[in-house]
Amino acid sequence: MGKKVRSSTKLDARIARALFLVLAGLNIAQLGLVGTGAGRKFSAAEDALSGEDLGRAKAVLVSEAESLLAVSREFGAWDETRQYTLGLDPSYPERNFNDEWLKAAGLDIIVIINPDMEPAYVWTRDAAFPVDPEPEVCKLGQVDLSQPRTFYERVGGSLTMIAVWPVTNTAMDQQPAGAVIFGMVLGERMLASMAEKTGLPARVAGSVPEDALWRQFGGPDSKDYVWDRGEERVLSLPMFGYDGSETARLEVYRERTIHGLLRSYLRQLSLALFVTVGITALVLLYRVRLIVVRPLERVISHLLACEREGRVVGTLDLGKAAGRNDEIGKAADWIDALLMTLEKRRAELEGANAELKRLASVDPLTGLANRRSFELHARKEFRRLARDRRDKSRRFCTSALLCDIDHFKPYNDRYGHQAGDACLRAVAYALAGEIFRPADVVCRYGGEEFILLLPGTDEAGARVVADRLLEAVRALGIPHEASPVASVVTISIGAATTGFEGEDADLHGLIGLADKALYMAKAEGRNRMVFMKDPAECNGDADAPDLT
Repeated sequence: MGKKVRSSTKLDARIARALFLVLAGLNIAQLGLVGTGAGRKFSAAEDALSGEDLGRAKAVLVSEAESLLAVSREFGAWDETRQYTLGLDPSYPERNFNDEWLKAAGLDIIVIINPDMEPAYVWTRDAAFPVDPEPEVCKLGQVDLSQPRTFYERVGGSLTMIAVWPVTNTAMDQQPAGAVIFGMVLGERMLASMAEKTGLPARVAGSVPEDALWRQFGGPDSKDYVWDRGEERVLSLPMFGYDGSETARLEVYRERTIHGLLRSYLRQLSLALFVTVGITALVLLYRVRLIVVRPLERVISHLLACEREGRVVGTLDLGKAAGRNDEIGKAADWIDALLMTLEKRRAELEGANAELKRLASVDPLTGLANRRSFELHARKEFRRLARDRRDKSRRFCTSALLCDIDHFKPYNDRYGHQAGDACLRAVAYALAGEIFRPADVVCRYGGEEFILLLPGTDEAGARVVADRLLEAVRALGIPHEASPVASVVTISIGAATTGFEGEDADLHGLIGLADKALYMAKAEGRNRMVFMKDPAECNGDADAPDLT
């Protein structure tokens, strides 16, 4: 018979051995639970970061498309372009699409479509295309050109961003007479620009491979995909052609820092848990609670609080700040660093969104409010007037001044478009300099037209402001040898005042009156103001237009 092995007779040793085995099993189970929960939270945090990355990439794509559309709009809403499409100005391309301008604009495709929907002018930067792009470029005339739009198509072997703007006129009140089509290849230059703006490398790819490694991101109807390729996460978003079909995908990618932090966190945590098992039973029970469980509860509570508030609510201060350099302290410091990084990215995204919102309300050339911002401001001021004056039986006054630079097209023809832009900026600055009340607003209404809204201002006040505006522009002393009115740049003003009760002001009606007055000012010889009274005007019944 074999030798019988005696078990230890020491109770403390048996208890310690039993506790070690039990606690080892419990610690293994606890580690699995903690790892699963932390994995879900870190995955959620990584997905949130990926959502921000996709948002920035989409915002940059939208910004690039809007910039290209703005260039096409500048040419589409221009009288000279319309003259060319109608066959009245053959030298138009030579004057406007010279080598210096093409280099500065960074365009790769220019197509001007005539009213017969045939290309009247085609230019391509051949170096941007591996194969001859002209056959595919000419087919762009078959696209619906009646509305402004942007899309992505493969032209000459290169994915190209296309912007279309119908050819109307400067006032944008004529039926389209063809269209302007501009294109930019999504090559190394544009991808480098996107990478600089998003902080993420970018590349163009084909359709999403039918591979189980790719997963849909952002919901069942989303076209975005994500692929965790080792230590790198790849994000893929679609780009659509003119017919709405997907033509290519933009991929951005970054290192999976959160994934690495999670693995390191779990590794350090497991080490801490199993080291504590070797301590005696009573000390182990006490110390596990004190050293491991409570800090983890604090971490989880902190993460839940951050998730509930949608922002970082302070720091854990469980690591170096608390003099703790063990695994949990390091993990806490890593979590603090990770949360601070996420908070920084959130703040950057909010700042970028605020800047995009600001740019959407400002005219890029003059820096004045644009028409959308003008209408929002007008509605806000009408509501404010209604709140300030509770007596609904009273009639309130609001005036509008519609200003137009006299003979601006001859000015552009004589001095060039750069001088014309400088003139627009100078006039805009002069007009803005005569506005002193916070409620008053001046905006660029279109082309060389500006509009001023004077909430709470009656006819007498509007006349005073109009006289100041006329004098301020004349005082600029901008030479205008092509003007039959004066030797310097001048403006004509159509002024109107309306009355309203409560918040029911007719903004478009007021602008219509001012527009009629402006027409009369031009007919009377320009460089002056004509006042048009509203039949419901707060100062009395309407009379004949008053010339000042």
